[in-house]
Amino acid sequence: MKELLSAPKVTPGRFSHKYNPIDIMANGRKIAEATGGEYIFNPKQVSTIERLVSKNDKTGLHSYVRSLIQKFEKP
Repeated sequence: MKELLSAPKVTPGRFSHKYNPIDIMANGRKIAEATGGEYIFNPKQVSTIERLVSKNDKTGLHSYVRSLIQKFEKP
């Protein structure tokens, strides 16, 4: 179950803030808006990306981002 909850997510529906706004809420207040087809990275994923960028590790960054995209696109 933990793996399922931490799996990469792609927001549902078509990419359109006009026709498919997805409100992100906290404590009953809207704090952000997404739309369909957007990828959401967790803090660990962002940390890895930042580390690879700061090291100028283009090969490692490419490999890591490719693996994330493949995970996002798994059915």
